[in-house]
Amino acid sequence: MYKGIKVATGNGKSIHLQKFVSRVQTEFQLTAIKQNSLIVNNVPVELQVNTDPALLACIIKGLFNTMIGVCQNCCIHVTAKCFNNVVLLRITNNNVNTFQNNFDLKEVQSVAESLGGCVTLNPQVKKE
Repeated sequence: MYKGIKVATGNGKSIHLQKFVSRVQTEFQLTAIKQNSLIVNNVPVELQVNTDPALLACIIKGLFNTMIGVCQNCCIHVTAKCFNNVVLLRITNNNVNTFQNNFDLKEVQSVAESLGGCVTLNPQVKKE
C-alpha cells in the first residue's frame, strides 16, 4: 500500500518515518515500562516524509510525553497513513481518559503548525 511513497511535507530532509519514530520511541521506553505501558510502532516501513527532523522530533516527543504521562497500563499505538500528499500520524491508546487536559499540547501544536500540520485531539468515548 505504501510501497515507495515519498510525501513532500516541506523542504526538509527525507526521513523514513518508521525508523524515525523508533528512534524517538526508545527515549520513552523506560518511562512507559515504569507506567506498565507498551509503545507499538505500526508506521509502514516504506513511508517517507520531507521535513525538518528536529521539529518532527519535537512534535513526536511532545505527543509521547503527554500520552505516557497520563497513561498507566496502556498499549500505545503509533500509526501513519498517507492521503495524497498528507501524512496522518496517529498516536492512540486503550485509555479512555488520556487527554482530559490538553495544556501540554499547546507548544506541540505551534511546532506542528510551523511545519504546515496540526495536532487534534479525538477523545475516545467509553462504550457502555
